[in-house]
Amino acid sequence: MNKNLFLKNTQALFEVDQILAYKLRSLEKIDFKILQNENGINFIKDDIALYKNPNQELLESLTLFKSEYEKYPVLFFYGFGNGMFYKALCENKNHKHIIVFEDELEILALAFHLFDFSKELKNEKLILFYTPEVTTAQLTTLFIYE
Repeated sequence: MNKNLFLKNTQALFEVDQILAYKLRSLEKIDFKILQNENGINFIKDDIALYKNPNQELLESLTLFKSEYEKYPVLFFYGFGNGMFYKALCENKNHKHIIVFEDELEILALAFHLFDFSKELKNEKLILFYTPEVTTAQLTTLFIYE
């Protein structure tokens, strides 16, 4: 795992969400394992894989979003996965904000070790919410944000 990449991502996150950045940096134990093979990058916990076939699922999701949602300025998702999908979506100039709710800090931490999201986090193209601690004030701000 790339510790420097994790630190770069959490530093960028710190500029927009200090609490979540601190929580990620404070994680002491990660129960998920990374499996990288010809099928892509998968996260496994208790012998249960997050994806059946990561590359195939990524390709199917990207195909759908490029054909159906290419011009949408804001997209909402639940679950961050390995992060590849969001990294690819951030390349689309039409998407101004990609908002992701995630309830597993470990998943965010692993993805932050794998991909550089620092630019997308700093400019709030990628906005993350840790679901167990989302407040009404955060949601209100999100939906009145211009």
